[in-house]
Amino acid sequence: MSNESKRIPPVSEWQGLWIGILVISVFVVSLIDWILARALNYFELEALAQRFPETLSGGERQRVATIRSLANTPKLILADEPTSSLDNENSALLMDLLKQINREKDTIVIVATTDLYEKLPTNKDYALKEGCLQDLTF
Repeated sequence: MSNESKRIPPVSEWQGLWIGILVISVFVVSLIDWILARALNYFELEALAQRFPETLSGGERQRVATIRSLANTPKLILADEPTSSLDNENSALLMDLLKQINREKDTIVIVATTDLYEKLPTNKDYALKEGCLQDLTF
C-alpha cells in the first residue's frame, strides 16, 4: 500500500478547519460525558442521568442542580435557602452534599437561611442582625 492511498482527499482550507473543529468537538463532548458521569457517580445519582426533570422529586432536583453548579469547578457556591422546599430527609442529604463539596473539593460554600434552628454543616456560623454580621462560631 503506497503512502498516496493513506492521504486524506484534497480539501479546501475551510474544510480542513471544519475537520479540525469536528475532531476537537468529539473530544470535548467525550470529556464532558466523562466528567458528568463521574460527578453523578461520585454523588451516587447515576440512576437519575436519563430521567427528565419533571420525573424527579424536589430533593433529587436540588441535588442534580448542585452537581450542575459544579460543572465549572467553582471556588465559591452561594446557596440561598437551599432546603426551603425539601422534606427533612432530602434537606439532610443536600446539606451533607454541600459539606462534602466543601471538604473534598475545597470549595467555599455560603448558605443563607432564615431558619436559625437548622444545623448547618459549617466551620463558621454568622448571623445578620440589624444590619450587622455577628460571628456565632464558638
